Amino acid sequence: MPPPRRRKLRPHHPPPTRWRWVGALEYRDYESGKKIQLPMTTRIEVGVDGVTMTRVSAFDDGPKTGAVYITTMSLFDGKTSRTTSAVFRKGRAVETLTDDAVVRDYKDAQHWTVVYSRKGTDGDSQADIRVIQTLAGSELTELKEVKPVSAPDGEYAFRNQIRLRRK
Repeated sequence: MPPPRRRKLRPHHPPPTRWRWVGALEYRDYESGKKIQLPMTTRIEVGVDGVTMTRVSAFDDGPKTGAVYITTMSLFDGKTSRTTSAVFRKGRAVETLTDDAVVRDYKDAQHWTVVYSRKGTDGDSQADIRVIQTLAGSELTELKEVKPVSAPDGEYAFRNQIRLRRK
């Protein structure tokens, strides 16, 4: 009797989506209030499930700090419209974040804006934190703004911005 025929296994999901980006991180220094701009690279991979994402960013923060690598693992929950992330950075405790996500604009898969918001800490103060992420073709921008919780009627202020171009 011949051996049973083996069926070729086929994946149920497409392969992960990967992008490499180059650009700059601009941030407001807590002490001087000056804006500082640093070249950065980022690699983003969306998992085969379409809801998990790995992001690895690197930039050189000067002779005192040196190279900085930030790895973020995120999961989007479509039922609650929330994204939960774990952020890993050498020399710091792991940071866990949960953001409410709202699609502000959507034209197609390459042109959209999502606003992420949460309560958190900016410097040593409690703050409302808002990140506006926009993909416009091969350009990705993320604008992070903060507003002290103690000033609920106050304006959001610039904290940092990432501008990237797909390689």
